[in-house]
Amino acid sequence: MLEKVIELEKIVEFLENAHIKDIKKYQNPANWIEQAVIGTANSARHINALVSDLRDEFGKKGLDLEGDEPGSEWLVATVGNVLVHIFVESSRQNYTLDELWQKFEKR
Repeated sequence: MLEKVIELEKIVEFLENAHIKDIKKYQNPANWIEQAVIGTANSARHINALVSDLRDEFGKKGLDLEGDEPGSEWLVATVGNVLVHIFVESSRQNYTLDELWQKFEKR
């Protein structure tokens, strides 16, 4: 049976160990999301390496990935009950997801 509830702090620690920068945590940023994390990778290559590490660490605990193609600048993963977005810096600035989630989180 897959483990569906994964502690947010465990994911944040994993991302910190993977050298993901500027990690932000959100509680209930939207009606359909309990917890979310946004972080910045150094490059598309960094994201590709992270995909492999995510599969190794969380693959049997409920992992769904989008943006895992080579060269991708934005990775979206559902790790148990946590939504994870990892961008390269330019994509994070372009999509401004932080601003959107901050607005929802405050309501």
